[in-house]
Amino acid sequence: MALRPGAGGAWGLRAEALEADGREEDAMHAQGRFETLTGHRLDHELPLDGGDPIGVDAFRAQLAGRSVCVVANGESMAASGLGAEIDAYDLVVRVDSFQTHREGTGERVDVHAVSHRSGGPGWRRRAHTRLVFAEQPAQWRAAIRGRLVAGAQSYVGDLSLSRPVRDPALIGEVRWAAEPTTAFTVARLLDHLDVNPRIDLFGFAVPGQLRAEERQWILGRARARDGLRLSLR
Repeated sequence: MALRPGAGGAWGLRAEALEADGREEDAMHAQGRFETLTGHRLDHELPLDGGDPIGVDAFRAQLAGRSVCVVANGESMAASGLGAEIDAYDLVVRVDSFQTHREGTGERVDVHAVSHRSGGPGWRRRAHTRLVFAEQPAQWRAAIRGRLVAGAQSYVGDLSLSRPVRDPALIGEVRWAAEPTTAFTVARLLDHLDVNPRIDLFGFAVPGQLRAEERQWILGRARARDGLRLSLR
């Protein structure tokens, strides 16, 4: 995008230089100054009809007061017979390269949370909101440019939602692995925003869905467990 002359443009150039140098926190600060001075976003590089960018506040507003579930991938869910129950939630979240089966997983896709590393058909499935997770801004932008499918989503989480677990501006828990799993990231984000009367996770107690430390946190945080369902609220 063309930068405005003057102080705003200088901050934009500084943000790009800092990012290229690997100085992520300084780059994000410079980007914030650029946006304040110019009213433009450096990260608004979506393909034509790629959806509108949303930040933390707008995503929180989408969630507020609504029941939400996050559905794991895998054979245990496909054979679960929980499809109708899952589709009855106000919001259904799918992760990475998901597949849906009417009887087992349900079919709705309100939010698709996906790692920048994930390929597969999930990117092409219609979702109201798509959250793309990456630890580095350059990785996030590469996924936005290279994987996002025009017309497949109404909203796309912006850079402020790209690394919520470790980002000091949001949750800021650096003790987790350098790239937490997508499922844990979105579950931790929902728990942190704390605007849903009901947050249920389907299939994540099954070994192999999460890293050991992530699974331990989820099981310790859960208020109830019923078969394949863990309830955080």
